[in-house]
Formats: sequence, C-alpha cells, structure tokens
Amino acid sequence: MSNALQFTTISGANNEDAVCYVLEIDDAKILLDCGSFEDYSGEGLEQLQRIAPQVDAVLLSHPDMAHVGAYALAFRQYGLTCPAYATQATQMMG
Repeated sequence: MSNALQFTTISGANNEDAVCYVLEIDDAKILLDCGSFEDYSGEGLEQLQRIAPQVDAVLLSHPDMAHVGAYALAFRQYGLTCPAYATQATQMMG
C-alpha cells in the first residue's frame, strides 16, 4: 500500500509571514493553519482562495493572527466549508 504525500507552503516558510501550509495525503487535503496579518496582502491569500474549496480539514495550532487570521475570510468568502480542528484553548482564544 503506497500513500502519496505532498507538503506545500502557502505562506510562512523561511520568513515571518503568516503561517499556512497544505498537507496532501492521497486524495485528502489538510490545511495546516490559516494565518494572515491585518496588513498582509501577499500571494498566499490568492493561493488560499484557489485551494480553499478543495480542503478536507483544517488544523489550527495557535490562536494568533499568524495562524488563524485568514480562517474567517477563507470560510466566508473563499468557499472553505470543511471541519476545523483545534485545541479548546486555541478555539476559545482564536
């Protein structure tokens, strides 16, 4: 049994941009964090908009803008409809 695995950076690799990655395992797409900053208008948001309708689950790791700042936007405007998972503390503070 072979699993296809792909890890894609949307934003946050090698810099201090908002954190957002996509982990693909076979046909499942998992969004790892969904960050943004108030003044962030990088291409990460464009990439997020393209993939949001295809995401199967979101994992939110921290309750700050860098990790959850674009979640509401993705849910409200980009077609993100999948379940989101976080610790209770992240959910309450985020």
